Amino acid sequence: MGAVMTENVSDEALMAELASGKQDAIGALYARYAPTVLGMAAQALGRPTGEEIVQDVFVAVWKGAPTFDPSRGAVRPWLLQIAHYRIAN
Repeated sequence: MGAVMTENVSDEALMAELASGKQDAIGALYARYAPTVLGMAAQALGRPTGEEIVQDVFVAVWKGAPTFDPSRGAVRPWLLQIAHYRIAN
């Protein structure tokens, strides 16, 4: 999958790719969700801490990809739940 084509790939497909070791998929997920996560975190904790939260969240997504189960829900709420937990703590 080329980086140019990722806008047409579902979040779930990107998670499956990430889980199978295709690390390029994290970039597409980051591009989609980092601005939202940064907005949430920066509003709650300030921008410098917000940037750290974004990094923590995407490391967690990368590490958690093999355990992500699309039958339990979509990627977006799962990822934002990780962000919410990181912001709260």
